Amino acid sequence: VVILNINAIHNWMSDALGISIWDASVYYFAEIPEEMDLMKELARRDIYNPAKIEVAPVTVAAPTQPPKFSVEDVLALKGDASRGKATINRCVMCHQVGELGPNYGPFLQGWGLTQSPEVIARSIIEPSADIAHGYGGVMVRLKTGGEVQGLMINNSNPYIMKSTGGLTQMIPHDRVVGKPQSLNRSLMLSADQLRLSTQDVADLVEYMKQWK
Repeated sequence: VVILNINAIHNWMSDALGISIWDASVYYFAEIPEEMDLMKELARRDIYNPAKIEVAPVTVAAPTQPPKFSVEDVLALKGDASRGKATINRCVMCHQVGELGPNYGPFLQGWGLTQSPEVIARSIIEPSADIAHGYGGVMVRLKTGGEVQGLMINNSNPYIMKSTGGLTQMIPHDRVVGKPQSLNRSLMLSADQLRLSTQDVADLVEYMKQWK
Protein backbone atom coordinates (compact mmCIF):
# COMPACT_ATOMS: atom_id res chain seq x y z
CA VAL A 1 0.00 0.00 0.00
CA VAL A 2 1.39 3.37 -0.96
CA ILE A 3 0.87 5.87 1.85
CA LEU A 4 1.83 9.34 0.64
CA ASN A 5 4.56 11.20 2.52
CA ILE A 6 2.64 14.25 3.66
CA ASN A 7 5.73 15.78 5.24
CA ALA A 8 7.45 15.64 1.85
CA ILE A 9 4.71 17.85 0.41
CA HIS A 10 5.15 20.34 3.23
CA ASN A 11 8.94 20.39 2.83
CA TRP A 12 8.76 20.86 -0.94
CA MET A 13 6.22 23.68 -0.66
CA SER A 14 8.40 25.36 1.94
CA ASP A 15 11.61 25.07 -0.13
CA ALA A 16 10.11 25.85 -3.54
CA LEU A 17 7.54 28.51 -2.65
CA GLY A 18 8.48 29.71 0.81
CA ILE A 19 5.08 28.89 2.28
CA SER A 20 3.83 26.52 4.94
CA ILE A 21 0.84 24.22 4.57
CA TRP A 22 0.74 22.91 8.09
CA ASP A 23 -1.46 24.53 10.67
CA ALA A 24 -3.05 22.79 13.69
CA SER A 25 -3.36 19.44 11.90
CA VAL A 26 -5.11 21.05 8.87
CA TYR A 27 -3.47 21.44 5.47
CA TYR A 28 -4.04 24.56 3.44
CA PHE A 29 -2.51 26.20 0.38
CA ALA A 30 -1.48 29.85 0.44
CA GLU A 31 -1.01 31.97 -2.67
CA ILE A 32 0.78 30.01 -5.40
CA PRO A 33 2.34 31.61 -8.50
CA GLU A 34 -0.15 31.40 -11.41
CA GLU A 35 2.48 30.05 -13.78
CA MET A 36 3.04 26.98 -11.62
CA ASP A 37 0.78 23.95 -11.96
CA LEU A 38 1.17 22.68 -8.43
CA MET A 39 -0.40 19.26 -8.93
CA LYS A 40 1.71 18.54 -12.02
CA GLU A 41 4.83 19.62 -10.18
CA LEU A 42 4.03 17.42 -7.18
CA ALA A 43 3.40 14.48 -9.53
CA ARG A 44 6.67 15.16 -11.40
CA ARG A 45 8.56 15.03 -8.12
CA ASP A 46 6.64 11.87 -7.17
CA ILE A 47 5.38 13.54 -4.01
CA TYR A 48 1.69 13.43 -4.85
CA ASN A 49 0.75 11.42 -7.91
CA PRO A 50 -2.91 10.29 -7.84
CA ALA A 51 -2.21 7.61 -10.45
CA LYS A 52 0.12 5.82 -8.03
CA ILE A 53 -2.06 5.98 -4.93
CA GLU A 54 -3.47 2.77 -3.52
CA VAL A 55 -6.05 3.34 -0.81
CA ALA A 56 -6.37 0.75 1.94
CA PRO A 57 -9.87 0.16 3.35
CA VAL A 58 -9.96 0.68 7.13
CA THR A 59 -13.03 -0.02 9.25
CA VAL A 60 -13.83 -0.04 12.96
CA ALA A 61 -16.38 -2.63 14.00
CA ALA A 62 -19.46 -1.27 15.72
CA PRO A 63 -20.64 -2.96 18.93
CA THR A 64 -23.15 -5.66 18.09
CA GLN A 65 -24.83 -5.93 21.50
CA PRO A 66 -25.37 -3.92 24.70
CA PRO A 67 -22.48 -3.71 27.21
CA LYS A 68 -22.05 -6.77 29.39
CA PHE A 69 -21.65 -4.62 32.51
CA SER A 70 -22.62 -1.14 33.64
CA VAL A 71 -20.92 1.92 35.11
CA GLU A 72 -22.49 1.00 38.44
CA ASP A 73 -20.88 -2.46 38.26
CA VAL A 74 -17.48 -0.83 37.80
CA LEU A 75 -17.91 1.70 40.60
CA ALA A 76 -18.86 -1.10 43.01
CA LEU A 77 -15.31 -2.49 42.69
CA LYS A 78 -12.06 -1.23 44.16
CA GLY A 79 -9.64 -0.33 41.39
CA ASP A 80 -5.89 -0.91 41.46
CA ALA A 81 -3.85 1.88 39.84
CA SER A 82 -0.78 -0.30 39.25
CA ARG A 83 -2.86 -2.81 37.29
CA GLY A 84 -4.57 0.05 35.48
CA LYS A 85 -1.19 1.41 34.39
CA ALA A 86 -0.47 -1.91 32.71
CA THR A 87 -3.95 -2.31 31.25
CA ILE A 88 -3.93 1.11 29.58
CA ASN A 89 -1.28 -0.18 27.17
CA ARG A 90 -4.13 -1.92 25.35
CA CYS A 91 -5.13 1.55 24.16
CA VAL A 92 -1.96 2.33 22.17
CA MET A 93 -3.53 1.60 18.78
CA CYS A 94 -5.45 4.87 19.12
CA HIS A 95 -4.00 6.83 22.05
CA GLN A 96 -0.58 8.02 23.11
CA VAL A 97 0.55 6.27 26.28
CA GLY A 98 3.95 7.58 27.28
CA GLU A 99 6.13 7.27 24.19
CA LEU A 100 3.89 4.64 22.59
CA GLY A 101 0.89 5.08 20.34
CA PRO A 102 -0.14 7.49 17.56
CA ASN A 103 -1.51 11.01 17.79
CA TYR A 104 -4.98 9.81 16.82
CA GLY A 105 -7.41 9.57 19.71
CA PRO A 106 -7.79 12.25 22.40
CA PHE A 107 -4.79 12.78 24.68
CA LEU A 108 -5.51 10.85 27.86
CA GLN A 109 -2.76 11.83 30.27
CA GLY A 110 -4.20 14.29 32.77
CA TRP A 111 -7.74 14.00 31.40
CA GLY A 112 -8.95 11.79 34.24
CA LEU A 113 -7.83 14.34 36.84
CA THR A 114 -10.75 16.56 35.91
CA GLN A 115 -13.36 13.85 35.34
CA SER A 116 -15.57 11.90 37.70
CA PRO A 117 -15.16 8.11 37.97
CA GLU A 118 -18.58 7.78 36.32
CA VAL A 119 -17.49 9.75 33.25
CA ILE A 120 -14.24 7.80 32.90
CA ALA A 121 -15.97 4.45 33.24
CA ARG A 122 -18.71 5.34 30.75
CA SER A 123 -16.17 6.57 28.18
CA ILE A 124 -14.60 3.10 28.23
CA ILE A 125 -17.79 1.03 28.41
CA GLU A 126 -19.81 3.09 25.89
CA PRO A 127 -17.45 5.31 23.86
CA SER A 128 -20.27 6.62 21.68
CA ALA A 129 -22.17 8.01 24.68
CA ASP A 130 -20.09 11.20 24.60
CA ILE A 131 -17.65 11.76 21.73
CA ALA A 132 -14.89 14.33 22.30
CA HIS A 133 -15.17 17.46 20.15
CA GLY A 134 -13.26 17.03 16.89
CA TYR A 135 -13.15 13.24 17.10
CA GLY A 136 -16.39 12.33 15.36
CA GLY A 137 -15.87 9.45 12.96
CA VAL A 138 -16.20 9.93 9.20
CA MET A 139 -16.57 7.32 6.46
CA VAL A 140 -15.88 7.40 2.72
CA ARG A 141 -16.96 4.61 0.35
CA LEU A 142 -14.38 3.51 -2.20
CA LYS A 143 -15.30 2.80 -5.81
CA THR A 144 -13.13 -0.32 -5.61
CA GLY A 145 -15.18 -1.57 -2.66
CA GLY A 146 -14.79 -1.17 1.06
CA GLU A 147 -14.64 1.94 3.21
CA VAL A 148 -12.15 4.15 4.97
CA GLN A 149 -13.28 5.17 8.44
CA GLY A 150 -11.40 7.64 10.57
CA LEU A 151 -10.84 11.33 11.20
CA MET A 152 -11.10 13.75 8.29
CA ILE A 153 -7.96 15.90 8.40
CA ASN A 154 -8.53 17.65 5.08
CA ASN A 155 -11.83 17.85 3.20
CA SER A 156 -10.54 19.23 -0.11
CA ASN A 157 -9.03 17.19 -2.95
CA PRO A 158 -7.43 14.89 -1.98
CA TYR A 159 -9.16 13.93 1.24
CA ILE A 160 -6.65 13.30 4.01
CA MET A 161 -7.89 10.77 6.56
CA LYS A 162 -6.28 9.36 9.66
CA SER A 163 -7.46 5.94 10.85
CA THR A 164 -6.82 3.41 13.61
CA GLY A 165 -3.14 3.03 14.37
CA GLY A 166 -2.46 6.53 13.04
CA LEU A 167 -2.58 5.34 9.41
CA THR A 168 -2.83 8.49 7.29
CA GLN A 169 -3.95 8.31 3.67
CA MET A 170 -4.55 10.71 0.81
CA ILE A 171 -7.71 9.79 -1.09
CA PRO A 172 -8.39 11.47 -4.45
CA HIS A 173 -12.04 12.46 -4.82
CA ASP A 174 -12.43 10.37 -7.98
CA ARG A 175 -11.80 7.22 -5.92
CA VAL A 176 -14.83 7.86 -3.72
CA VAL A 177 -18.55 7.16 -4.14
CA GLY A 178 -20.58 10.19 -3.10
CA LYS A 179 -19.50 12.41 -0.23
CA PRO A 180 -17.99 11.63 3.20
CA GLN A 181 -20.58 10.62 5.77
CA SER A 182 -20.65 10.81 9.55
CA LEU A 183 -20.40 7.46 11.31
CA ASN A 184 -22.62 8.77 14.13
CA ARG A 185 -20.59 6.71 16.57
CA SER A 186 -17.18 6.66 18.18
CA LEU A 187 -14.11 5.30 16.41
CA MET A 188 -13.05 3.79 19.74
CA LEU A 189 -13.66 0.13 20.53
CA SER A 190 -15.79 -0.53 23.59
CA ALA A 191 -14.66 -2.34 26.74
CA ASP A 192 -16.35 -5.52 25.52
CA GLN A 193 -14.64 -5.29 22.12
CA LEU A 194 -11.29 -4.83 23.86
CA ARG A 195 -12.16 -7.78 26.12
CA LEU A 196 -11.83 -5.67 29.24
CA SER A 197 -13.44 -7.09 32.36
CA THR A 198 -15.35 -5.10 34.95
CA GLN A 199 -12.23 -5.19 37.13
CA ASP A 200 -10.03 -4.03 34.25
CA VAL A 201 -12.19 -0.94 33.81
CA ALA A 202 -12.19 -0.27 37.58
CA ASP A 203 -8.39 -0.44 37.49
CA LEU A 204 -8.25 1.96 34.53
CA VAL A 205 -10.52 4.42 36.31
CA GLU A 206 -8.31 4.34 39.41
CA TYR A 207 -5.17 4.87 37.33
CA MET A 208 -6.59 7.66 35.17
CA LYS A 209 -7.80 9.55 38.24
CA GLN A 210 -4.14 10.05 39.22
CA TRP A 211 -2.27 9.91 35.89
CA LYS A 212 -0.68 13.30 35.35
